[in-house]
Amino acid sequence: ACHKRVTSHELLAGPIVLGGHLARQETEHKKLSDETVHITHLGAMIESLDNGFRKSLEHIHMQKAREIINGTRRLELEVEKARTNAFQMDLAKAVALRLHKKGAAAPQAAATPQQ
Repeated sequence: ACHKRVTSHELLAGPIVLGGHLARQETEHKKLSDETVHITHLGAMIESLDNGFRKSLEHIHMQKAREIINGTRRLELEVEKARTNAFQMDLAKAVALRLHKKGAAAPQAAATPQQ
């Protein structure tokens, strides 16, 4: 009988800083006939562990990328809202000033006699 335990640690690094690591462990009990079969089973365990890491890292990376992109979109929307609000306030002030000037000029025009 053979008892195998494979442990692996992966550091999360790349263009997006994730700041962590993953650790996995796989244990297997088998009855083996010779040493070459032992190496074959150990290789299969390592490959299985590696594939699991890849899937986990892809999932974590994609989820983190989505969070960053969505955060950027929210920030862009907030900036656009602020610009729109500032434009609307400037426009309202300009219209009010124009109406005030026009209102102040109207009585003067009425006071001048027409010929």
